[in-house]
Amino acid sequence: MKNKFLVILLLSVIHASAQQSILYQNQFTNNYNLNPAITGIEDFTDVRLSYRDQWSGIPGNPKITALTAHMPLGTSNSNNTSFGDYKAADAHHGIGIKLEKQSFGPFATNNVNVSYAYHLKVGEKANLSVGVSAGISKLFLDYSKISTHDPNDQAISSTYINRLSPNVGIGIWYYHQNFYFGTSVLNLIENKVGFTADPETFQSAEARTIINSMGFRVPIAENWAISPAIMLGYTARSPIFYSAFLKTSYKNVFWLGLARKNNQSMAGLFGLNVSSKLNISYAYDAEIGNLRKNNLSHELSVGLMLNNNKGVKCPQKFW
Repeated sequence: MKNKFLVILLLSVIHASAQQSILYQNQFTNNYNLNPAITGIEDFTDVRLSYRDQWSGIPGNPKITALTAHMPLGTSNSNNTSFGDYKAADAHHGIGIKLEKQSFGPFATNNVNVSYAYHLKVGEKANLSVGVSAGISKLFLDYSKISTHDPNDQAISSTYINRLSPNVGIGIWYYHQNFYFGTSVLNLIENKVGFTADPETFQSAEARTIINSMGFRVPIAENWAISPAIMLGYTARSPIFYSAFLKTSYKNVFWLGLARKNNQSMAGLFGLNVSSKLNISYAYDAEIGNLRKNNLSHELSVGLMLNNNKGVKCPQKFW
């Protein structure tokens, strides 16, 4: 019975940790993590490496490493600037890839996804895109990190430590000079997850998740702008979750921000556009919920803007 309880607990952890990749603090600088319709939104190849260390003081704490890359095909956008004349992108395609590894206690998940989007010009300063992503997830359970009284207990079968499953997502994204709104559905295929040979016992499911994102950009001075944004999400059998974000930027050179997530944490964020090829951002979380005594969470993101022939120093269609 104790081992059965352990498995049920572990499977509930899978369900909860599925939201970890959704709740990057730096997601507002890389919404490609949440919506495949972002694919190819800029006029350069956007490559980003991110690392998040959640609840650093807890053994086996969640960690996420992700590498994303996406690029446009068949377009030549105008050389817009945040405070200059803005023009919508011509109709074009986009392709991308995401590699991600999550670890949490005895669990590790490796995800590989490719994405495609089509961007349609719907006005002089507006575009609408639709996108789809598809890939494979591999769930791994390190059996050596679990103690059981009976090594032959059927609650956990060593032959079911590794699981491969498909994943599919879809999204839509509207973007304007100073406004964006998008909706995506992730985990369209609700794969069964379990570590026993019995398909009816100790099974959980990867829950389908709906994400809504919205943001504004408001110039407040010649070289300054503020950008509030919010993300609302819903996963079956879980409460609605959210993340709110507010940043202020100066001349496309640097920005400062604050984020609040699920009434559980507050974060300070900083970003620097080093050059037309490189940008970095950092987030530090302070837990305000039940885990406030273990409140050290860090997130670092390094971005490369490859094939940036026009030399822009920050994203033009997403900010």
